[in-house]
Amino acid sequence: NPVGGARLIHAVNPDGTRRWRFDDFDYAEAGTCTDPVWSERSDTLYVICNLGHWAGSEDHGFETYVTAISASGQKKWTTGFPLVDTPDGQVRNPLLVGRFAAALRPDPSNGTDRLHIGTWGTPDIPATVYVFDQSGGVSLTDFVGTSDVVGLGFGQADRLFVVERNGRVVALDGAYNIVWEHQVAGQ
Repeated sequence: NPVGGARLIHAVNPDGTRRWRFDDFDYAEAGTCTDPVWSERSDTLYVICNLGHWAGSEDHGFETYVTAISASGQKKWTTGFPLVDTPDGQVRNPLLVGRFAAALRPDPSNGTDRLHIGTWGTPDIPATVYVFDQSGGVSLTDFVGTSDVVGLGFGQADRLFVVERNGRVVALDGAYNIVWEHQVAGQ
C-alpha cells in the first residue's frame, strides 16, 4: 500500500533477508493496492491497485490496474480495467479495492493461470467477471450478476463458482455459461 504515495513490494528469503524490492508501477499517483495474489503455476504475483479521482477533479472516477510481477521481482505487465458502457456513455469501471473477489483458473492451453476478478456493481453497471491472461490481455465475460460479486472459486469440471452478496451462488462452465444457480436460504 502507498506510503507517501510510493508503492513498495518486498520479497523476503526464508532467513528474513530481502530477496528483491519492487516499485516499478506504471502510475505515479497515490492509491490503494490489495493484498497480492500469487500464482505458483505462472510464477507471477498479481497486484490490484485503485487510483481515485475525487469529486471536483476534471476526471472524476476511479482507475483500476493489475500489475503482474515475476518471481524474480521484474514487472511483466500492467493493464488498466477497460471502460464500461452505461446509458450515459463510457465510464471507468467501478471496481474499488476491497470490493471485488479474485481467483486463479488454470489455462489448459499453456499450463499457466488466468486471473479472474469479480466486481461489485452500481445502478448503471452490473457486477461481472473479468479475465486477465498471461500477457496482460483483459476480457469481460458474458456473466451478468444480480448483486455484487463477493466470492470466486474453482472446482470440479472446471466450474467457476460465483458468490453474490444477495446469497445467489452460480456455477459457470469453461465458456462462462450458467450451469446452475442456487439461492442460499435466508437471503
